[in-house]
Amino acid sequence: MLKPFNNRKNNRYARQDRITAQVLASMQPGYGDKNSWPAKTLDISRRGLRIMGGDSLPVGSVLDLWVEIAGLKGKFHLNSEVRWSSIDDRLGYVMGVELREGLGSDIGHWERLFEKKSSNRTRHGKTDAWGNAI
Repeated sequence: MLKPFNNRKNNRYARQDRITAQVLASMQPGYGDKNSWPAKTLDISRRGLRIMGGDSLPVGSVLDLWVEIAGLKGKFHLNSEVRWSSIDDRLGYVMGVELREGLGSDIGHWERLFEKKSSNRTRHGKTDAWGNAI
């Protein structure tokens, strides 16, 4: 089972999962013209992601994300906003995105991944990516 770190409002989980991102809106000209581009998570939480990719986006940019969690079928479609952006000497471009409610978003399914289950027994022997019974 993964152990959360950081005592923020929502625990973060260190993960490197694949993402496809698409800019929906940006305050800087030209950023909204980008096609989708690949990225990876560095850590995830119930309401946000820290991601690294081949590009830096301005704070306030609105993104559609398709997140593939290793070990789970399908992708999560999530609406998000870039809250901070920086360049890391080792990782390259790194951004923090906050997840938002949105039309067609899988935010409800995403948040259920982070719920603690009270029972030690699993229904049908299945667990989520964090070892929780589903």
